[in-house]
Amino acid sequence: MISRSPSAGPLQAAIRIGAGLYWLYFASRAWNGVAWMQPLMVQSAVQNPIPGLHELLLQVVVPHWFGFALAFAVAQTLVGLLLLLGLLCRWAAWVGVLLALCLALTVGFLEPELGRRWLFYLAVLVNLACVVGGPGALAGERLRGVPRWLRS
Repeated sequence: MISRSPSAGPLQAAIRIGAGLYWLYFASRAWNGVAWMQPLMVQSAVQNPIPGLHELLLQVVVPHWFGFALAFAVAQTLVGLLLLLGLLCRWAAWVGVLLALCLALTVGFLEPELGRRWLFYLAVLVNLACVVGGPGALAGERLRGVPRWLRS
């Protein structure tokens, strides 16, 4: 049996809340429009060094940039809200892992400085910590009366 320290629950909650705020911050940039994402998507597609992904970005994502940008903004908002509220935490964190991987493997290559590129990789790790650690002590899914389908 694994024994956990008394501080593990609040620490897990802090990591989850931090990840939720991270996603809401970046989602909020798209709430007034997603047009600013188009040049990033085009530039990312042109500069991406990963075979297969480079072609996928050029042939699928760039021509349909608006739908992808809108879907990404909605996903960031939902992940941020769910993590912040502590509902469906593990599911939201898995989607956060996918979003962070998407950013790391596309927009991350636009950053010439390797140190800054690690910020994208850290987002993957923080979301994985939420998957593994769970919601922590302060989570909406731990409240009485919360439907079972809203629990991780």
